[in-house]
Amino acid sequence: VRLLRRSLELRPRSPATRYHLALAQVAVGEIDRARGLLEQALAAGDFEEREAAERELARLDSEAGREPGDG
Repeated sequence: VRLLRRSLELRPRSPATRYHLALAQVAVGEIDRARGLLEQALAAGDFEEREAAERELARLDSEAGREPGDG
């Protein structure tokens, strides 16, 4: 997580970095933080992992009992 945060500091506009940091946040139980990172990544436009990010956000929302886009 620490290295990915540093990477995001160096490349703050990188949606791919936000996606990978979100996955790391999920792994350590920081679900709300991960959800925010995924939403930011998806708002940034197209990137290679976009479909995976959409699936992960939908999964997190489903586990939380949220409708997609509820934030």
